[in-house]
Amino acid sequence: MRKYSKYTFERFIEKNDDEYSWCPKVGCNYVFAYGGETRFRCPVCMSDFCLSCKSDWHLKISCEENKKNKDVGYLDDQFFKFVRGQKYK
Repeated sequence: MRKYSKYTFERFIEKNDDEYSWCPKVGCNYVFAYGGETRFRCPVCMSDFCLSCKSDWHLKISCEENKKNKDVGYLDDQFFKFVRGQKYK
């Protein structure tokens, strides 16, 4: 019965993902209801997340900038632009 209840609950969360979500932290099983805010602090694992771009909380930068900062190709391009014309080895 316990296994069935757990399965039923998990299916409910999956079907209603526009209203409810699991904490994004791996291993945390906390479920929360969206409240219209973009910042979420999990009361169980104490991690902060951005619900707009579904990543770690990024203070004072937009979701687009945060995505660029995590893009390795973008960072490589920025590095090569910086180094080009310099006398670095």
